[in-house]
Amino acid sequence: MPGWHQELKRLLLLLAVGLSGIWWSPWPFLPLAVVSLAILLWHLRQSIRMKRWLTSYETQEAPTSSGIWQDLIKLSLRPTKRSQRYRHKLQALFDRLQDSTSALQEGIVMVDRYGNLEWWNRSAGKMLGLRDPIDINQPITNLIRAPEFTAYFSKGDFDTPLELNSPVAKDMCLSLNITPFGRNERLIVAHDVSRLRQLEQMRKDFVANVSHELRTPVSVIRANAETLLNGGLADKEHGPRFVEAQLRSAERLTALIDDILDLSKIEAGKYSINLEKIQLQDIVLDVIGPLQAPAAKKGITLS
Repeated sequence: MPGWHQELKRLLLLLAVGLSGIWWSPWPFLPLAVVSLAILLWHLRQSIRMKRWLTSYETQEAPTSSGIWQDLIKLSLRPTKRSQRYRHKLQALFDRLQDSTSALQEGIVMVDRYGNLEWWNRSAGKMLGLRDPIDINQPITNLIRAPEFTAYFSKGDFDTPLELNSPVAKDMCLSLNITPFGRNERLIVAHDVSRLRQLEQMRKDFVANVSHELRTPVSVIRANAETLLNGGLADKEHGPRFVEAQLRSAERLTALIDDILDLSKIEAGKYSINLEKIQLQDIVLDVIGPLQAPAAKKGITLS
């Protein structure tokens, strides 16, 4: 039954009781006045309870009543319940977002407009040595004490990522990407590029080693060619040896080039390894052979 129906029945009943005093009471209008005063006091009490609840509805439960006041309480609870549902949904969405970013391998750091830490995930804590809750609201430049980071952060030009060593692990190389958002807040994403830098160093070392390995057979070929041009071709006894040395050096160059091609196949995952037995003596002779002519010029005998 709607509240106003219940309220109307209550008023009609009380008015009937009050008006009946005209026939049985020596003071005809006294019962009506008493009934009217009781109705007024009851509504006044309900309004006071309603006001107290509305001023502190977040901490107090809704009062129990009847009639039209119960309808008013239900109408007042509708936006409150709706806002609570939205709040719970937003909180659940925020918790999911926080859990997903915490699971990322990249370090995520949120910095407010003043450059103070607001939040970071577990990876950022490990990479940058951030401690929760000690470092919350601390300036980021006080925790990452690298001069290049301070200059990069203060300049505000974040088109190019910054690379620097981790404050807690000197062998860890980090690439920092900073993205401004909101009201001058900043989002810092840290990538661990240590493996990439190690690969780059390995490439540099490989190029240096290949250059050194190429220099030896090229030097042998040049030395033997100069010897042949200076009269070695007429030497029937030693001339063929110089030519053979050049051939071995050329074969050595071919083997080096094949090794380089094999390494590129290994990186691409297209190389298959075939294991087989070899004679170490043949390998030693292949190494010594190209060096015999240069060593003979210096009076050194290789055997």
